[in-house]
Amino acid sequence: MKTKSLKKNMFMSIILSVTSVLFPLITYPYASRILGPEGIGKVNFATSILNYFLGFSQLGIPIYGVRICAQVRDDKNKIVKTVRELLTINLLLTVTSYLILVICVVSVPKMYNDRSLYWIMSSMLLLQSLGIEWYYKSIEEYSYITVRSLICKVIALVALFLFVRTSADYHIYGLISILASSLSCIFNFIHARQVIFCDVSEKLEIKKHFKPIFVIYAMSLASSIYSNLDSVMLGFMTNDAEVGVYATSIKIKTILIGVITAGAAVLLPRVSYYLKNHLYIEYEKICQKSFKFILIVSLPITIFFAIFSRESIQILAGEEFINAVYPMIILMPTVLIIGFTYNMGMEMLISAGKESAVFWASCGGAIADLIINLCLIPCFGATGAAIGTLIAETVVFIVEYYFIKKIAYMKNTLKGLPWGRTLIAVALGIVGSFWIKWLSISNLLAFFISASLFFGIYLIAEIVMKESLIREIFFVVKNKFLGKE
Repeated sequence: MKTKSLKKNMFMSIILSVTSVLFPLITYPYASRILGPEGIGKVNFATSILNYFLGFSQLGIPIYGVRICAQVRDDKNKIVKTVRELLTINLLLTVTSYLILVICVVSVPKMYNDRSLYWIMSSMLLLQSLGIEWYYKSIEEYSYITVRSLICKVIALVALFLFVRTSADYHIYGLISILASSLSCIFNFIHARQVIFCDVSEKLEIKKHFKPIFVIYAMSLASSIYSNLDSVMLGFMTNDAEVGVYATSIKIKTILIGVITAGAAVLLPRVSYYLKNHLYIEYEKICQKSFKFILIVSLPITIFFAIFSRESIQILAGEEFINAVYPMIILMPTVLIIGFTYNMGMEMLISAGKESAVFWASCGGAIADLIINLCLIPCFGATGAAIGTLIAETVVFIVEYYFIKKIAYMKNTLKGLPWGRTLIAVALGIVGSFWIKWLSISNLLAFFISASLFFGIYLIAEIVMKESLIREIFFVVKNKFLGKE
């Protein structure tokens, strides 16, 4: 199989991430104002619950599939056989997951009261199983992934404005939110039919995959528990409106993290390939550059959105959600932390087969989140949940870093990061933009002026200080638009 251009994949991933930012920036302000905190809260609570069932139906395959398919991608028969084996496991688990979901919806009053919402949104279980997104990532088809995702988002956007018109339409909003992320799975299944239904003479060997995917599932489950635990506990311990407030602060955090972690998602199949072939020098260079990218992108984003959190919330969701400001400020440092932990987990530990390390890190985060939530949610609601998330992500970072320091070819990848230059550039950006908060202008205008000043000054400062990665990204984008490789 021809090796894809890593720069091209990174460029397509950046486009995908940018559109992933633009889509909620267009849809969420509209949806939050139509549905209000309660409607948004219902959909977010259902999503958090269904994510657990989705995790079980996937059972670690999205991560394992990228790694194992990337390792055998040069052999057509092996990759076809592997895809069919994993798809078979995925579909069997999806049926089991549906059966458990039915029992839960019927027996839990809070879920039964909104049972139609759960039946509608549960379609993502089947769609995600058929989608085999992990296959396309393993062969680095990021151009296809990006184009297909754009088409699906446009369809979902049109559907939102056409069909979500009153606060009673939260069921439709739930369906559209699923379609935005899962409709592409139908395209995947049709597009990959030659792989799925290809005649392979070898007998399928399903059992050999169970141990590695169970290990990854245990890791993913622990991570999923603390990722969705806040909304679930808020839903049971407070009310839907409080979940809606918290969901707004989480929405902004999720958007920002999606941009920052795009690079790690692209690099997983490549670093898995390097480690499989013992190319440690190439591996270390990619990891170092990836961490540098995380730092110079996430640190200014973290600080800017913490400073302008009120304006961000008012623009994104409106005055009804103003209580989300403090949770958002508390959550912003997790953008930087998750950027590092995602890279350490995906690029380094998982690609090296060290899923158990990520599992223990996630367990530590889940336990910390549970304890903090139990103590703080009853008194502080969404703010208490945000504190729990910040502490949980910090615990995950500490544990993952501990394991990385024990591996010889990994321990130097976090050294030499340009913290000094980045902090100076951020400080200059703050000085040049903070005064906008004192002007009597609209929130939207204040936000865009301050963002232009902050990030404009930041980029100029980085270029003046001769940050090589900024210059490299600039030339990649420039050459891409000029049609050069």
